[in-house]
Amino acid sequence: MDLLFGALVVILCGFFGAYSGSSGTSKGFRRYGIPSLIAIYGTVFHSPWCLLSLAMIGILVLGYGVPSPGKDSGSDLGRFWYKVTQERPMIDILIRGTVALFVILTMLYAPLISHAWPVYVVSALAFLSVHILFAAVVEGEPVINLGNKQFLIEDLLVYINMSWFCVLNIMLI
Repeated sequence: MDLLFGALVVILCGFFGAYSGSSGTSKGFRRYGIPSLIAIYGTVFHSPWCLLSLAMIGILVLGYGVPSPGKDSGSDLGRFWYKVTQERPMIDILIRGTVALFVILTMLYAPLISHAWPVYVVSALAFLSVHILFAAVVEGEPVINLGNKQFLIEDLLVYINMSWFCVLNIMLI
């Protein structure tokens, strides 16, 4: 039952991330929905310590936006890295890498409880790599059309990857 619900959370989080990336939708599904689903799953099936996963809200609220002079001021994180470098895709790599590292730190409670450090380290490196690869390096991913919404495969993969990292480490508690 745990594995089934864990897989369901991973898939739902992927769709929340992709939906939030669609034009005209609320970023709240990504910013609040994903951490909430992970925290609820972890708390119900594993430990009340999993409520610490809600700290991801603060991370996902940082955003990924890169400033575009005259058009968009970008996110706080985007403005920070824009002052360091204005080179693309380097700025995207730095923004996505920062968010991924903060998520990894948020999940640090899991190996502290489970002592499954090898799994945590390997899954963290995989998460970081995939997060940067699909979100900042690979371009031209296909789009899924559902109704009047377009979902980027990139967003689906990025948020399935993020939630997989979290759920896997929670399962070991």
